[in-house]
Amino acid sequence: MKLIFKGVIIIGWLDNVFNRNKELDYIYDEDIVSETSNRVHMKRLAVETCVSFLGRTISQSEFRVKNSKEFLKDELYYRLNIRPNKNMTASTFWEKIIRKLIYDNESLVIQSDDGDLLIADYFQHNEFVVFEDTFTHVIVKDYEFKRSFKQSEVIHLKYRNDKLSPLIDGLFTDYGDLFGRILSSQKRKSQIRGVVDIEAQMAKTEEGRGKLQKFV
Repeated sequence: MKLIFKGVIIIGWLDNVFNRNKELDYIYDEDIVSETSNRVHMKRLAVETCVSFLGRTISQSEFRVKNSKEFLKDELYYRLNIRPNKNMTASTFWEKIIRKLIYDNESLVIQSDDGDLLIADYFQHNEFVVFEDTFTHVIVKDYEFKRSFKQSEVIHLKYRNDKLSPLIDGLFTDYGDLFGRILSSQKRKSQIRGVVDIEAQMAKTEEGRGKLQKFV
């Protein structure tokens, strides 16, 4: 069998060197990816722990609705404290609001036609100087509301913590770093190390296939 290498020539002891380096590269890649993954996990865990704690704390608080001189336990009271909508309890509702406040720095709550309080996953905030702000292209899950919502019709919360922002920004940076290292590692594992030309007849024999498999 005639072997011709194009670009990379592996002869004798060099074969062991290249194989050893390939194993070291693989181990090194695994260590870097593992280290970055652990860093992402710890940051994510810290943020999620705070989100869950704040969400539970707020959900255990009582939101009171006052009309003139007396407190009411009407539908709005029920929505804020017990069941905001058909698919969420008060705890999951407020936990999601806190999560959006921390990650997105703002959260928008709208009221549907049947009275449900819904948390917008996406919206466009249109700010004006002498007119009331509006919110358009409001999307909840996969549904986009065709109408616009006035500032007085929604609950729009904003939050920014300069001490927390670096942690969140660093988390997304680590995500990008992790994905980049994974892609780089996969490219190195899949790259062509050499090109071999063999006789067509050799690949048809058991002996030829055995030699080729041993070489690979």
